[in-house]
Amino acid sequence: MRDYERLEHIDETRERLRGDGVYLVTGGFHDPGLALAECLVAEGAKAVVLVEHQPHGDEEGHGLLDGNAIRILGQDAIRRFPKDSSVMTAACNLADPEQLRELVSRAEQR
Repeated sequence: MRDYERLEHIDETRERLRGDGVYLVTGGFHDPGLALAECLVAEGAKAVVLVEHQPHGDEEGHGLLDGNAIRILGQDAIRRFPKDSSVMTAACNLADPEQLRELVSRAEQR
């Protein structure tokens, strides 16, 4: 187990999030990810992307979600946020740098 120093003082005047930042939340369709995304939106994040990991190839039978399930989960997740918030959903292979670059680029253009 590692020891960590306790943070004694937090500068409340400093912005916590970059107003122009795009925040990717992996596992964003599930409760911990949704809770984190809700906090980001409440703190003023410009854009939040809820990302579901989908490895490459057809992994049917390995407990992965198919495209239809991802769409349904994504729609349910989006309903939790105010209509004026900039929250989007996506599915990609998180181990693929090109897919991540494309995802960030799409999010920044919104």
